Parts: sequence; C-alpha cells; structure tokens
Amino acid sequence: MRVAALKKRATHDIIRPQWLLESLEIGFLLPIEPRHALYLRPEVVPYAEANLDTFGDSYTTPVSVEELRKVRSS
Repeated sequence: MRVAALKKRATHDIIRPQWLLESLEIGFLLPIEPRHALYLRPEVVPYAEANLDTFGDSYTTPVSVEELRKVRSS
C-alpha cells in the first residue's frame, strides 16, 4: 500500500533492493537503470535510460561468466 501511495504522489523514486545488493557485490554504487526501479519520476527516467546502450545493456554493470554463457547459447 505504501509503495502505491508513493507512486501516486510521484515525489519519490522507488528502487528495487537488488540494486543495493548488486552495488555491494561489486563494491560501488551502480548508476540507476530502469531495471532497478519499481518507479522513477518522469524527470529521472532519461538519466536512468542514459546508463544503457542501444541494446539495453548496462555500461557499468559487470557481466558474469554465467550471463555470457547464456548470451552465447542463445
């Protein structure tokens, strides 16, 4: 209910906990990307999208060996 109320007010960005976990794993705060957000204010969306290339891949998030295997096998 609280998340829905915050979305409705459009005064706060709501970030998934996964963003923090990924940031802790690599040792620095990652730039916010659309996949990290439950809700982003409209003025923040362009900044989040600017952290992705034309294919939707992150410029800063490291790729794991497992992710590379998935890409290669598809």
